[in-house]
Amino acid sequence: MEAYKEIKKYILEHFVPIHGGLFVEALRLILSTGYFEFHDKLYIQTNGIPIGDPAVPSIATLYVAYYESTKLYPLLKSNLILYKRYLDDALVILKDNGRFLEKKMLAILNSISGLK
Repeated sequence: MEAYKEIKKYILEHFVPIHGGLFVEALRLILSTGYFEFHDKLYIQTNGIPIGDPAVPSIATLYVAYYESTKLYPLLKSNLILYKRYLDDALVILKDNGRFLEKKMLAILNSISGLK
């Protein structure tokens, strides 16, 4: 539910509160009631966003937007020349001294809770 908390904060900061509140409640329901079927058995998904839910692309996009603005940009801004993203693809151009990108990207990836 870490993603829920972070997306909720991002939505309530960047959208009209009444609409943001409705969206946040829908988000909570989607993220807390994930079920899927595998080999004729029904499972409850306890981690991550629900597999196959039509809202997943929007939820993922909101999470990436939150992560960019709060974690990625502050780490990269001093060396950032260009950053463009379309859904989950990104083009990043940095001034690099040879090891900057490697160190910063490892720090970013290691800071993501639950990433394996």
